[in-house]
Amino acid sequence: MTTELRVDWKIGSPYMDLIRRLTAAAARGWKDRDPFEALSAVWSGLSTLYPEDSLVDPADGLLRTIVHRRVSNDLSRSKGRATIGDRLVSSDPGIFEVPDSSSPSPDRELEDQELIDRFWAELAGLSHRRREAVLCKLGLARVGSAVELARSWGTSPQNVHRLAKKGLEQLRAALAEFE
Repeated sequence: MTTELRVDWKIGSPYMDLIRRLTAAAARGWKDRDPFEALSAVWSGLSTLYPEDSLVDPADGLLRTIVHRRVSNDLSRSKGRATIGDRLVSSDPGIFEVPDSSSPSPDRELEDQELIDRFWAELAGLSHRRREAVLCKLGLARVGSAVELARSWGTSPQNVHRLAKKGLEQLRAALAEFE
């Protein structure tokens, strides 16, 4: 029997210690990169599914899958090349022990917040299935894979992938002004 943890993103909390351990474990294969570079991406993936003060089982497979996928995706990106996805991943400076000395300008923060708001607005405008497929592709859906999502809809995984591709194309077109 495992004890549930209260979601708390403060440094030193049991939940944050768990997330840091899972992030470090998922980043073991990335010897040339700091595993905690991906902590912001992990936070953005988990914060929507596990709101502050909710309870989470440390052995939850979905929690571990999101951490693993977010770390892998974040660390595999080419370093120094900012994409829309990089800018959509908001970070909470309180998560990190050492604050980033190169904080963005107020104008950049405003632009990033506009991008994030626009992204969620555009995502909300997609059809239900297209939106769920995109969230699945981004690792933010409640299901773990396109196969599981397809099974719940009674369709094929290829159809889920097609819907995700079309949804991402729509989002890219809508967010092109932020490039």
